[in-house]
Formats: sequence, C-alpha cells, structure tokens
Amino acid sequence: MENQLIQLYLRVCQTYDTCSNTCFQRLSNNSTPAFTDQELMTIFFFGHHHGLFQKKAIYKFTLNYWNQWFPHLPSYQTFCYRLNLLEQTFQALGGEWLSWVKAEVAPELDRLIDSFPVMLAKHGHAYKARVGREFANRGYCAAKKTHFHGVRLHTIVQRRSGQLPLPDHIWLRAASVHDLSSVREQEIHLPTSTLFGDKAYPAPDLEQMLKE
Repeated sequence: MENQLIQLYLRVCQTYDTCSNTCFQRLSNNSTPAFTDQELMTIFFFGHHHGLFQKKAIYKFTLNYWNQWFPHLPSYQTFCYRLNLLEQTFQALGGEWLSWVKAEVAPELDRLIDSFPVMLAKHGHAYKARVGREFANRGYCAAKKTHFHGVRLHTIVQRRSGQLPLPDHIWLRAASVHDLSSVREQEIHLPTSTLFGDKAYPAPDLEQMLKE
C-alpha cells in the first residue's frame, strides 16, 4: 500500500509539472501552503482506490492510518472546502490521464452510447426543486418510471474485451433534453465503428447525425 501511495503521489505531481499552469490554479493568496493540492488529490484518489467514496470516510481513513504521511492534514471542514474548489483541476487531471490510457490501449471498433439520470430531487419534490436551476430541470426516467429534477450524464465509450469500457465522450445536459437531441448538439465525430445503444437512439437518426 505504501508503494501504491507513493506511485499515485508521483503521478499526480508529474501531471502538475507537465501541464500548463492554467490547468491548475489555486483560489487563494497562499501560493505555498503546507498542505498542497497535490497531496489533497492523492488522498482523494487513494481513498477511492481502496473502496471509499465518501469524503468523511476518506478523511478518517487518512487521519487514522496515514497521518504520518500527511502531517499537515487540515481539519475535515477545510479538507472538504478545498476539495470542492478543485473541480477544474479534476477535469484537467482526468483529461491527461485518459489520454495516457488511450495511448496504451489497442483501439476497438465497437462503441456504446447511453445516459443515466443524476437526480437532485424526485417524485413530488421534482416539481418544486430549485437546486441547480442554471443547468438542471425536470425530466422523466423511463427505466425507473420516475419524474426527477436534475441532469443526465451522457457518454460514448470504447468497448474493451474483459475490461471496463474506455470513455470517448462525456457530457451533461438538463433532464428535459432527449438523449437523441443531446447527441445532435454535441456534433460528435467518431472513427469508423459500430455504435450500440438502446431504443432511445433510433438507428437511422443516430447514423445520420454521426455522418453530418
């Protein structure tokens, strides 16, 4: 586990050192903090690697078992606050790591397209919810037969035999936007391949959009 932690920290630092400075910007006046963003992201990814997906569980795991490796670990409130500021950093880091994975993977011809709802409120609450009104609204999830307030996460992934698929495109749209309309808005161009989707994506319409 120690080797895993060291390798993960070095990979995070390598990405910070090789990417443009505009990818990772601190949102405070303290340019040399005792506890760095690199350490924060390492802790977050390390916790996920060990099956911990809640901030509190990751923090307690680090505090109880790895505190000597992170002697300047802040309070839980500060930990969460700083983690919430790193949205753009996660995007930049994810993009870089995904490009590394793609470079090491032999391309597959088959791709899959699908979406799933991110429900911020559901059932009766969906009609009165106000959270995230800038990008979220009310829609219907046919699979769960549920009205909800939120967004849909759309993805096109590359099939990998015996492994998790590799994302090609990931984007969010409001819950009310139909899956087919969402794909049309993205103006996606894929290499010659077979694209599999459910009945939300009628084959003739989808084929025509990908050719345009």
